[in-house]
Amino acid sequence: MKFAMLGGSFNPVHNGHLKLAAQTLDLGYDRVILVPAFQSPLKPAGQHSSAAVRVEMLLAAISGDKRFTVDMCEIIREGISYTVDTLADISARYRPEGKLGLVLGDDLIADFEAWRGADRIAVNAELIVAKRNFNKIEFAYPHKEMQNEVLTLSSNQVRNAVSNKQEWHNFVQPAVAQIIERNGLYGCERCTEVKKAAALNKDAELEDFVRGKLDIKRFVHSRNVALHCADIAQRFGINAGTAWRAGLLHDICKCESNEAQLALALRDSEALTKKEKETPSLLHGRAGAVFLKETFGEQDEELLDAVRWHSTGKEGMNALAKLVYIADKIEVARATVDPELRMLAFGPSPLKNLDELYAKIYSATQEWLLKHGII
Repeated sequence: MKFAMLGGSFNPVHNGHLKLAAQTLDLGYDRVILVPAFQSPLKPAGQHSSAAVRVEMLLAAISGDKRFTVDMCEIIREGISYTVDTLADISARYRPEGKLGLVLGDDLIADFEAWRGADRIAVNAELIVAKRNFNKIEFAYPHKEMQNEVLTLSSNQVRNAVSNKQEWHNFVQPAVAQIIERNGLYGCERCTEVKKAAALNKDAELEDFVRGKLDIKRFVHSRNVALHCADIAQRFGINAGTAWRAGLLHDICKCESNEAQLALALRDSEALTKKEKETPSLLHGRAGAVFLKETFGEQDEELLDAVRWHSTGKEGMNALAKLVYIADKIEVARATVDPELRMLAFGPSPLKNLDELYAKIYSATQEWLLKHGII
């Protein structure tokens, strides 16, 4: 797949960001990776909202939209974020087809030469210059020029409008406005009862539900697994929509207490093994399957099995279950994954046999667990 990267503080994410990300896709990219900064070297320290809340707003803004994903690598690293480091990290994990696209506003390119590793960035990335100024600025490095409208909206403008009690809701997505009001951000009067925004579609509604059940890091993982599942599914004749849904739901009970997971898992149709009873971390798949059946009335047994066995694997698993197992184990934010395993799944010459791919991922997982004394 061809990926482009758009970084920023997203404090808050606004409609200009989303429009720019969408226009980036028109240049031939399959997906845009949105990378929220922990601390940008170009901006003073001291954010108006925490990293966690900024990520929450970003996830809410793209809910149900499979064209975009969020990568938290700069948040996890903490400290000042340098583009050259993030570019290398994301290129290594996502294994893009060709160079990773890097979107830059033309308000930044005048100083690009002074960036850390500017020459390396220019060699290793496909630079995409988006318009933010009305005057054309010369840029000596090889690049693409995006023919976008001049972006006059900024996060600073949104923050100022909120703090000055001016109209601002049309600058952001409704779900983002809810978070600003609920948390009293940017001087907004805190609102404890915020009306639920109308869901754009069922996918967005499901994403919002899952996001409410998980912590931010776990939700980003689940969303990435869902995207991986959808990306790989069509290659093996599996319905991409069902695969995405199974991937999104696979960790639905991961953040429940051990007691709650055990109570749910004990109601599963197949008795728990001694190992499962002794290892609470193994229960969330079983618990998730029961939760989905009892709470959502889920009747798709293949999907339920995919959730049930995604962590441990099981002999005789159906194709969807194998797909979720694979996507979960090689999810792009996992730092310990052998890049070669991702190459087997994502290309440029991916394995065409699902059973062979599953066997290789399963074997590598077992070796890792043995090496670390987990099994």
